[in-house]
Amino acid sequence: MYQIVLLDDEVNILEGLENHFPWSEFGFEIAKTFNYASAALEFLAQNPIELVITDIKMPNMDGIEFVKELRRRKIPTLVILLSGYADFSYAKKAISYGVKEYLLKPLDREALSLTLTKIKEELDRINYPERESEKYNGYYKQITETIKTYVSREYAHATLDEAALLVALSPNYVSKLFKSETDQKFSDYLLEVKMKKAVSLLQDVNLRIYEISFAVGYDNPKNFTRAFKQYFGKTPWEYREAGI
Repeated sequence: MYQIVLLDDEVNILEGLENHFPWSEFGFEIAKTFNYASAALEFLAQNPIELVITDIKMPNMDGIEFVKELRRRKIPTLVILLSGYADFSYAKKAISYGVKEYLLKPLDREALSLTLTKIKEELDRINYPERESEKYNGYYKQITETIKTYVSREYAHATLDEAALLVALSPNYVSKLFKSETDQKFSDYLLEVKMKKAVSLLQDVNLRIYEISFAVGYDNPKNFTRAFKQYFGKTPWEYREAGI
């Protein structure tokens, strides 16, 4: 069984979650419940817990701050955030810190069930990589190809966070997976795609350098020129004049 910590300042919600959901059916059990984020942090620092389910609105330290502190302390626990507000800005911020899911209150039983199923599958892959390795290698390859396709299409505005949203995984997990599959950081791959596209655009002598800069995602042409020279050893003008 994977271990869960529940965190909510409302005791009735905690009791309802703990006692009225069939956690074991999804491969989980409740290790501990907390009303205060600080106490939960101390427990998590000392105990290996796979998943935390926490409310986003709490006194002293809200759910986003709690997750930030988890990451600062390098505690690798997965997190589900609960909120009474359907605010995408909250969700996007939560995902940027590696939160696995953002669920709305009152909590929908089916939504929680689906989320736990997905998280258990991920935990199984992490903890038992030797099992069905061929199947999972195909899964990893598919994710990597999806990200590469996204970058090739959206290179001007592509980000790791958006790539992670696309494949429904955390940015941190996607970063590690992409590096493992390609032997290249996501940021390096994105830069490579941008620079290759810039070289292609330089062949059109009617395009000005600042137009190429904007086309590949640089708002400031000076930053584009600097990045291009670092990558190729020549400025865009020198590259064009050399006819490479």
